[in-house]
Amino acid sequence: MVIRFSDVSLCLYLSLLQQLGYQFDVQHCQSEMIYRYHPTQGFSPVSQLSDALKPLCFSGDQLMGVVAEEYHRPEIRRAAKRLMRLALETQLGGRPLRSRELLQGFRPKHTPV
Repeated sequence: MVIRFSDVSLCLYLSLLQQLGYQFDVQHCQSEMIYRYHPTQGFSPVSQLSDALKPLCFSGDQLMGVVAEEYHRPEIRRAAKRLMRLALETQLGGRPLRSRELLQGFRPKHTPV
């Protein structure tokens, strides 16, 4: 299996959040339900999804995929990026993370053939 650069950064973000005390508890999530993310309270089921809530909501399937690190699935990778941004935004207080700059040093350099 090919590991994408974005997969490595997602694992890094997840590890960083765990070090900060975040645990994404999804054991009570059902795959067909929709859940809203609250940075201080975790996930709660949503009975009616509005346009305003969509950026804060995830399907149970997406959440279980993020925790299982199923980043080979594009919908899980997108959900993970969104979730990591929401969780880190709270910790950073609006300051930029600048992870691209940090991770540039870890990218393999391409050599011309």
